[in-house]
Amino acid sequence: MNATLLAFISIGLYGLGALYEAVSHLKPNRTQNLLPVLSGLFALSLHVVALTSILSGPNIDAFSIVNSASIITCFVVAIFALISLKKPIQSMLLVVYPLAITSILALLIAEPSQASSTLDKGILAHVSLSILAYSVLSLAAIQAILVVYRNRNLKQHKERVWLNKLPPLLVMESVLFDLLRAGTILLGGAIVLGFVFIDDLFAQHLAHKSFFSIISFGLYSTLLFGRGRYGWRGSLAATLTLWGTGSLMVGFFGTKLVLEAIL
Repeated sequence: MNATLLAFISIGLYGLGALYEAVSHLKPNRTQNLLPVLSGLFALSLHVVALTSILSGPNIDAFSIVNSASIITCFVVAIFALISLKKPIQSMLLVVYPLAITSILALLIAEPSQASSTLDKGILAHVSLSILAYSVLSLAAIQAILVVYRNRNLKQHKERVWLNKLPPLLVMESVLFDLLRAGTILLGGAIVLGFVFIDDLFAQHLAHKSFFSIISFGLYSTLLFGRGRYGWRGSLAATLTLWGTGSLMVGFFGTKLVLEAIL
């Protein structure tokens, strides 16, 4: 089947899942329903097939800015679906699915980027671990946004229809720190592999990415230390998470944008 058609079907399924979840938040007796998650999984399978078909072309740069964004969103959706089986994080799909739709549209619109060279196994392992880390930490950032919103409205004693459908704040923070621990370990591993397999991690075309990655790792590590030692939580934890993920994404996508679109 044509990759473009699969991509549009995937967009439709993501959209239906997000719409169903949004409508269910307005119901007074809303309960967890796996239908939006299943819709996302079907969308993900088509997304992966379409992406694989596009990347299978000759000399295609699989890790261009657009292709990387699509790969990361595939991992984000897959990780979200797995975690949602055990944790009450279904509200996150209201952000996750629109991001997946955006990445597919960008994939369809963008001109294919040509690869300048092939990656050896060590660098490929570094890139793959980095993408996995970015995916987990992206979910942590989405959860942090929900924590900030939940915490702010509780302090202001505001009643929102859909706010009452979110899990308790302590549960949301627990999920946030679970994601942060996993993401920080993966990011640390990616940085170590970078030092091992890349000749000069601070070469001109990699300096910004390496700098921001290390800054992000430092922010996440500080937050996890503060959580264990001083019990940091709430808005402070969410804010540091967003700063860390923002720094990480600026380093990764900012560097790629400069290399691909400007230089």
